[in-house]
Amino acid sequence: MEIFLKKIVLFIIKNVKLAKKTGFILLIIFLLISIISGYLVFHYLDLFLVNFDDICEYYMNNKSK
Repeated sequence: MEIFLKKIVLFIIKNVKLAKKTGFILLIIFLLISIISGYLVFHYLDLFLVNFDDICEYYMNNKSK
């Protein structure tokens, strides 16, 4: 039982060390993904607001069909 627990502790320690090394890289990747998604949300919201009148007109024309 004691050997089994020692293996679990060593496995956890090894994964924590790996997480420390890759944590900074993952932080940079998540930051870039967040910036890109924020830009896309802003871009499509602007596209929707600019074309809102045309979207409403299209809806009114096709609502009765």
